[in-house]
Amino acid sequence: MKIVIKKISMRYFKGVRTFEATFNEGRTYVYGSNGKGKSTIADAIQWCLFGKNANGDAKFGIKTIDKDGNVIPNVEHSVTLTLSVDGEEKQIKRVWVEERVKSRGKETDEVKHHTEYYINGEKFQKTDFETYMHKIIDEQVFRAVSSTKYFFSLPWQDQRQMLENMAGEVDYSAID
Repeated sequence: MKIVIKKISMRYFKGVRTFEATFNEGRTYVYGSNGKGKSTIADAIQWCLFGKNANGDAKFGIKTIDKDGNVIPNVEHSVTLTLSVDGEEKQIKRVWVEERVKSRGKETDEVKHHTEYYINGEKFQKTDFETYMHKIIDEQVFRAVSSTKYFFSLPWQDQRQMLENMAGEVDYSAID
């Protein structure tokens, strides 16, 4: 299966209020000095697809802060990816929604969060979204091909298993 990331859009993701980039089908280079958002782009892609950052952490700070370091309240944090999957365009979107709910008998609002999942504009339940994404690409494989460190951070047994899963079983008896 050939997958190409064609476009990314972020709204209130980590330190970014809005960002949009279109990627070349060949190679796209993302570069800049420290603190300019390179890792944020990697985190956004991984979060949109798998709900984790580039390090594989499911819990990490995605909220955007203002110039004084305060979290900006009442905003939806979202990432949208446009992918080409075997030549067919797919739009994948994950939204982290913040709700202020006033509970009965309490004087202050309570902040609650939930995540919404969209494929080609249609809203999906979490399990259906995850099943769909797994059919497109395995998370481990994606991390292995998108990170220079991931594969080599795995124990050798896991490296071998991943390679065998991708290439087929190897006949080690032929090796001296």
